[in-house]
Amino acid sequence: MEPNHLSLKSKPANRKFIVGAVIAFTLIAAFMVATMGSGSKSVARIAHADPALQAASKKAQEGLPDFIRELLSPKPGEGFAVKGAFKTPSGLEYLWVRSPSYKGDEFTGTLDQVPIALPGKKKGDTVVVKKKDVFDWLIKDENGIRGMETEKVLQSQSGR
Repeated sequence: MEPNHLSLKSKPANRKFIVGAVIAFTLIAAFMVATMGSGSKSVARIAHADPALQAASKKAQEGLPDFIRELLSPKPGEGFAVKGAFKTPSGLEYLWVRSPSYKGDEFTGTLDQVPIALPGKKKGDTVVVKKKDVFDWLIKDENGIRGMETEKVLQSQSGR
């Protein structure tokens, strides 16, 4: 009978290695869950063709001229953001961009989320979103938040 090289009984060094590997894996997994949660609250995998999301995005697009008018003449205390569709090697990634400015059919602002598939970009980077690529928008003022049409759909689909 050939010796089993992975047997815990025959080689104490192998046992220490395997036990150490299991402990390391467990600690890494626990760290990831503690720092990122079991699923990131700001990331949702969505099907771009979802009819409810498409309807919500269409509603947001229809309201975009009013959003732009308010963005260009902000009232004290108002905050603005757009959700852009960014092309990545993995498909589209939808990310919020805060404090946008608008000029020539483009929004320029600060990436407000950690991208998953957008190469070379990180939260806090300046990005450009073309008007045609706006998936949603929001205006925050003393009365609350307006817009966020796709977020409402995502929240209802996730049970939040």
